[in-house]
Amino acid sequence: MRKNLNNLRRYISIGLMSGTSQDGIDVGIIETDGKKIYEIGPSLFYPYQESFRKDLRQVIDSSIKEGKPTKDKTVGLQLSKLHIIAMQNLISSIGIDNKFKYPDIIGFHGHTVIHSPNDGFTQQIGDSSLISKKMNLPVVGDFRLNDIVNGGEGAPLTPIFHKAIFNNISYPVAIINIGGISNITWINNLEENIIAFDLGPGNCLLDEWISIYTNERYDKNGKISSTGKSNERWLTKAFNDEFFLKSYPKSLDRGYFSFNGLSNLNLEDGAATLASFTAKSIIYGINQCPTPPKDIYLSGGGRKNNTIIRILKQNLSSKIMMIDELNFDGDMLEANAFAYLAVRSLKNYPLTFPNTTGVKEPTLGGKIFYND
Repeated sequence: MRKNLNNLRRYISIGLMSGTSQDGIDVGIIETDGKKIYEIGPSLFYPYQESFRKDLRQVIDSSIKEGKPTKDKTVGLQLSKLHIIAMQNLISSIGIDNKFKYPDIIGFHGHTVIHSPNDGFTQQIGDSSLISKKMNLPVVGDFRLNDIVNGGEGAPLTPIFHKAIFNNISYPVAIINIGGISNITWINNLEENIIAFDLGPGNCLLDEWISIYTNERYDKNGKISSTGKSNERWLTKAFNDEFFLKSYPKSLDRGYFSFNGLSNLNLEDGAATLASFTAKSIIYGINQCPTPPKDIYLSGGGRKNNTIIRILKQNLSSKIMMIDELNFDGDMLEANAFAYLAVRSLKNYPLTFPNTTGVKEPTLGGKIFYND
């Protein structure tokens, strides 16, 4: 029998994020009413096996090469099953007297295969209906499409969540997520004073470079990039790309940029160049904001790269801190965001806004899949 969720004042919501790093699934749980965040619950990272990562990457690369959504169903089905296992693992680890053991709803982002708002489409693979049936809970999925249909970029979706976590602090403030793609949310003291956009490559190019030339999957702590010398000629050419000439809001597909032209560099110099590209993309975007933020909070895996952080601190006057200093796990922020967005979708609160995605007006998002 379907629980009447509309009678609840607060919701225990699970959020799921399989990001552009393609390393695994972030699972977070929060308590929220869709406006205020009351408590952050336990979280879990579920890593993908290398064989699945290769299958996922093959589907993504093929879709980007063809410039259209994939028709493959096998990887999406496996992805959904892995999300179910990840959630079950987290829930089973929580004590029976803990309220977070009994979620009301799930926010499922899926995994982005291709994102092309200029062509009117975006695709996140995964089966929300299957997850709903297996977990016996309603699932909110398909978060991005309605924004695109209404003239938006379909990304970023997390700014309204970022607004909710910044209470009693000095404005303006910015949060920068350095995931596969970097994005920024710049916030003033009013809901309508939120600006958000993708900044450029986050970890995606650097991770790929490291994985090709070493046995590692990323530049741990920026150790490799810290010993190299960046190629300024390549960077100058990269920043002439039309993406950086566009005004915000704007979004970026993981496959848009590449490191073509760097093959003549050694491991360290290539890593230094790509780390610099990430950092300087962030600096470029911050300089586009209406006023410099007093404080900048960093989330995502890239916040652990000391080379990137060093370049940011050398070139920005804002105080730079980790989101973890506000008692949020910087690795789980996007999973928690989709837990929050699921409840907003259920309550018919808007997810996106003209200054965050370019949508015409504050717009609803997400589709609810029930388990009956």
